[in-house]
Amino acid sequence: MTTALEGVDLTVAAGEFVAVVGRSGCGKSTLLRILAGLLEPTRGTVDVTGGSDGVGMVFQEPNLFPWYSVRDNVALPLRLSGVDSAARRARAAELCHDVGLAGFEEAAPHELSGGMRQRAALARALIRDPTILLMDEPFGALDALTRDEMVADLADLHAASGATVVFVTHSIPEAVQLAERVVLLTPRPGRVHTVVDVPLPHPRRDTTEPGFQDVVRQVRDALEAADS
Repeated sequence: MTTALEGVDLTVAAGEFVAVVGRSGCGKSTLLRILAGLLEPTRGTVDVTGGSDGVGMVFQEPNLFPWYSVRDNVALPLRLSGVDSAARRARAAELCHDVGLAGFEEAAPHELSGGMRQRAALARALIRDPTILLMDEPFGALDALTRDEMVADLADLHAASGATVVFVTHSIPEAVQLAERVVLLTPRPGRVHTVVDVPLPHPRRDTTEPGFQDVVRQVRDALEAADS
């Protein structure tokens, strides 16, 4: 049996944005799935305040139903919860506007770009106003410009919603741009090696400023140390 994680001790405050980075295979996605209740830990406990109904999750792939419109994909969690058609359509339209999909509500997923499909997945995760948002490399498959747009939009959505966010990424600059703390995991089995505070004001649009690059170097140096 492969041990993905071992001795992970991590507390995330309400409303905090925490990024998790580490080498491929270090258990980042496993950690997120345990937090989401999709996997049971073999040892230890997980306390997610707010329960499973208050958790939204965004995966690397949008996982949209091809036979549903954007609106129906976004509204699906409300449909499964028994919310009436008018209410769920209104809420889906509101979120489509918030994530930049206004005018595409009736489009099919195959008619959208990769970035637009991921925006739909983000809207679907937000449809029940989660207090906790778990994101597993949601921008990893996007081109650089679309990724930058999504990072900026996510920062704005987090500021507006006040949700707690745990964000897994391979991109150190992306982690520093978004997070209040960056958690570095060691290679498998994943352990918390270092937690780096990001003492920079939001929004962090200028990623070339010296203070931003100093934190990026600090995280990169800590990640290299975790590998040794």
